[in-house]
Amino acid sequence: MNVLRLTSDYSWRIYELLKEDEWKSRKVTFGNTHWKSYRILKVEELRRILNIPDNKLTTMSNFPARVMDIAKKELNDKTDLYIDYDVHKKAGRRIDSFIFYINQNDKNKNYNIDSVANDIQSIFYQLIRNGIRREKAMSIINEYHIEYLEANLRYVLNLGTVDNLAGYLVKAISEGFADYNGPIKKEESEPLHDLFLKNVDQRLKQVTDKDNHYLNETVNSFIQKLQFNPEYDIKQLKLEREQALYNVFEMIDKERRKKDHPPLLEDGITHPTAKELFKSWQLDKEITIY
Repeated sequence: MNVLRLTSDYSWRIYELLKEDEWKSRKVTFGNTHWKSYRILKVEELRRILNIPDNKLTTMSNFPARVMDIAKKELNDKTDLYIDYDVHKKAGRRIDSFIFYINQNDKNKNYNIDSVANDIQSIFYQLIRNGIRREKAMSIINEYHIEYLEANLRYVLNLGTVDNLAGYLVKAISEGFADYNGPIKKEESEPLHDLFLKNVDQRLKQVTDKDNHYLNETVNSFIQKLQFNPEYDIKQLKLEREQALYNVFEMIDKERRKKDHPPLLEDGITHPTAKELFKSWQLDKEITIY
């Protein structure tokens, strides 16, 4: 895997923006070149996306040189996109919007940054599937080189059955059990790596939040049932609640498998009742990490 190092924060943000439009069929000609796609961005939108403060780059004559030209050179030299840009529209003498032209960069087509995102997601999910908490998995990927993590994951998983797999895996990574000669620590400045990891973590957090919403609603529905009917048999109510939560656990497990998400872990469940029953559900189902 090759993490392409874009030194300008503006470059990797613009890369993300244009990558979204790469495969949209919007053929156009500019500068004697046929372009596969394009994207139009207003200056105010571009400033917001690039997090440019209001008191910075206020002179529009400096904007192309400080932002656009640097991004254009870096993307064309280092990524799988080949781009150009031009002023799209003016309001009087003021630039209102820019147009970006997008082609695949044949020179760098083997360095597709999408593969970087896939590698990060794969390692992140594997760590969680093997019992490591999401926050711990984040800190591990933030500290170590992806290829180093891959090597130690393979080493541990090839051992077969291991007591306290998560703990042993963390130890293998921290002490370097695998036969590996490449870089161990992640480069301090890898904005694309950090961006992709943040995106993967946010997506998984959203999935977990949604799962907790279903679990909380299920528990609360039985609290309401008892409030409406105080004479309801408590033992029967608990049995019904247990079965209802088991059904939700099954639904969550099935949905996560279908979408290739890592399994829900006990420490990801927020409601204490659901968390307690989750333990027994795992034992009853003899659930395996997939």
